[in-house]
Amino acid sequence: MPPDEPILTATGLRRTFRAGLGRGRVSAVDDVSLSVRPGESLGIVGESGCGKSTLARMLVGLERPDAGRITVAGQDLGAARGTARRALRRRIQMVFQDPYTSLDPRLTVADIVGEPLTVHRVVSRTGRRARVAELLDLVGLPADVASRYPHQFSGGQRQRIGIARALALEPSVLVCDEPVSALDMSVQAQVVNLLADLRDRTGVALVFIAHDLSVVRHVCDRVAVMYLGRLAESGPTGAVYDAPTHPYTQALLAAAPVIGRRRTARPPAGEPPSPIAPPPGCRFHPRCPLAAGACDADRPDLRTAPGGTDAHLVACHHAEQAVAG
Repeated sequence: MPPDEPILTATGLRRTFRAGLGRGRVSAVDDVSLSVRPGESLGIVGESGCGKSTLARMLVGLERPDAGRITVAGQDLGAARGTARRALRRRIQMVFQDPYTSLDPRLTVADIVGEPLTVHRVVSRTGRRARVAELLDLVGLPADVASRYPHQFSGGQRQRIGIARALALEPSVLVCDEPVSALDMSVQAQVVNLLADLRDRTGVALVFIAHDLSVVRHVCDRVAVMYLGRLAESGPTGAVYDAPTHPYTQALLAAAPVIGRRRTARPPAGEPPSPIAPPPGCRFHPRCPLAAGACDADRPDLRTAPGGTDAHLVACHHAEQAVAG
């Protein structure tokens, strides 16, 4: 496929969950569309509970959307069945958040990394050992760790094992669901740098979900900002970070800690509204300093950001005022 064509596209994704007896339904993801091209890295950021992880699970097929469409290399993942669906799912693999719970403690590293090869019958039994050794080397682990068990490794090493497992089927896209949030600060940078290096070496695309804005800026070409299940802003990382146009994005960036700079702003005021009963109109309006007029009634659609390019989009009725400051 042409390199400028998306390898993964999501259109109008929606997902709700039953909140409990008589409590209605939680709107986790509401009309989210995005795409990622081969070799590209897309960051998805937002506060806890904004729907990032649910979106990630839909992209890899672990959750079925209530509405919307996911295509892989132009093929509809939801419409595929049998061997066709298995082939598409091979092309999108996931790196999970917690390396302490995502690895089966009863299996050796060889079995954990080699399991996808066996399930999908990619290599013979004799060839599996050599392939596992290649994958371990790819993530910076020696081949002799293959006989050991997960409890014998540090958190950073376990995450490397999880990354090796995700790469076993040579996917086109790695969906990384906060892959460093459960790790010590001392090893987070190592894992982030490893993922960036693997992208450069293998050409795999990354969908990198995180709440740490500095990590996303370091590793991602583009970024999408989610709030309460919807996209608030998206665009090239430099444009969004240097010229944010949504009040929510501005508040997140202003409140993010930066080495050598005193924090100049607080996080967005108040708490996010309940996803069981999200507010009408712009979902950020109860916390927004610019909220007025149509904000509490009319949902803003994504449009070209003021002064930006077609690639920089924002969903805000008062984006011009937000830019003017």
